[in-house]
Amino acid sequence: MGSMCLTTVSNLPRCIPTPALLDQTSYSPELLENLGDLEIWKENYDASAKYMEKALAIYEQRQDTKGIASVLRKQAGVAYRLDEYGRAKALASAALEKLRTLDDDLSTADTLVWLASSLDMEFKLDKAITYFEEALEIFRIHGRDVGVVRCLERLGEMFRRKGDFDKASGYLEDALVIASQVGDKVGEARATKCLGYLVWDQGDLEKAFATLQSASEMSRHLGLEYFVCEILQNLGTIRLVQENYQEAERLLRDSIPLAQKTHQVVTLAMSLSDLGCTRWKRGDIAEAEVLLEKARSTFQKTTFRGKARIGNLADLASLKAAQGDQVAALSLYDQAIAESRSLQLKPELSLYLEKKGLLLEEGRRYDEAALCFEASLVLDQELDSTEDVRNDIKLLACLPKTAIHDLCNRIASNVY
Repeated sequence: MGSMCLTTVSNLPRCIPTPALLDQTSYSPELLENLGDLEIWKENYDASAKYMEKALAIYEQRQDTKGIASVLRKQAGVAYRLDEYGRAKALASAALEKLRTLDDDLSTADTLVWLASSLDMEFKLDKAITYFEEALEIFRIHGRDVGVVRCLERLGEMFRRKGDFDKASGYLEDALVIASQVGDKVGEARATKCLGYLVWDQGDLEKAFATLQSASEMSRHLGLEYFVCEILQNLGTIRLVQENYQEAERLLRDSIPLAQKTHQVVTLAMSLSDLGCTRWKRGDIAEAEVLLEKARSTFQKTTFRGKARIGNLADLASLKAAQGDQVAALSLYDQAIAESRSLQLKPELSLYLEKKGLLLEEGRRYDEAALCFEASLVLDQELDSTEDVRNDIKLLACLPKTAIHDLCNRIASNVY
């Protein structure tokens, strides 16, 4: 007998559904909520929202705190699936405030997961980790292995993004072991996917590609188009990095209709951006510009923050510079720099300061270029990147003499 996919249902219907022909104004809020649940399971989010809003209105009239919290929690989940992270965070926070006053640990843990997941997508990793750890403890106390696996997988992903690969590996391996033991196939696919990202970050692109392919096959077998789409985008990016542009384009083009079908706005933006870079590498700068601009506008529809969004701005800036549009390029670099500084991404901030400096140097704006190179130098010193520090000094030394340049040159001469 084959292994079974473990599935949990947190809330079973509390009443028998009434035929759709009856007047919906007579429905109880419990029934409306259950009908909304059914639409969520069918991924009919607009229909679900109508039921949930009606249920919420009645719960609020009754001052039913538990009912209000239940609807808010489910609305947070839907908002997250639609990449509406700011709205998901607000709904989860409101639900959590009410659940803190109730004796409902499992609903609290579920809400913590949605809140932490939303914070993650806004690059607020430390806060996200705190909430995932709290949810993990609750799931462990209540013996909810699926919830435990979910939190372990997410914590592994958080620490990967923070650069703590040892801790990330520990969490992901634990998630895989437990998922395998209890038959949680979805959790196993999730953890395998994140393990692929970890191997990628550690520099083994072929092993990462193979791991992600395995996760894709698992997800496809389970009907998880959401995961398949995300993985296709990342497989395409790996091939782009490896300069296998034909396969990269095929994978990225396959991910785009799936992203649209599953309402994954962020994955759609990433695929469009990487496809734009691929078309540029293949010599089609006109289509590349259209795709990169479309990716930028798609990113702007979400509250997602992270390297992918910043990278899109920088790639578009490079393309504009190649077209001779320095004004547009500098504006885009300024946006990438501001976002990198806001998220405290020092390597990215140093890189884009250098790129902006080179563009300013090309435009004979030497004083401004010197300031960019000097700021990059300071960052690279903090990062203890000897090679980058030497490159920054070389860039400063090659600038024509100006008052500001002389000051920056003196600073550079004191590095060693």
